[in-house]
Amino acid sequence: MKKSSKAVAIMLAGALALAAGPAYASASGSIKSPFIVKAAGWFTAICATSIVTAALIKNSAQNKPLSRNEATSCGFQFWARPR
Repeated sequence: MKKSSKAVAIMLAGALALAAGPAYASASGSIKSPFIVKAAGWFTAICATSIVTAALIKNSAQNKPLSRNEATSCGFQFWARPR
């Protein structure tokens, strides 16, 4: 065995030994309000849908992609002034 392959084997064995221990991670529950969680999910879905819809409309009408500012504003800059 080469030196580098021995080192890799030792690192892998060490990683497996550490990974075999118990997991202590759990959901912290820092956000208590179910409304905030639901609102964040809805905002994410609406933002992604708005970006995709604005990109499709701009591409079909003007044959151009959305600008960075239009995409980062969830497409609202495109909807405010669709040229």
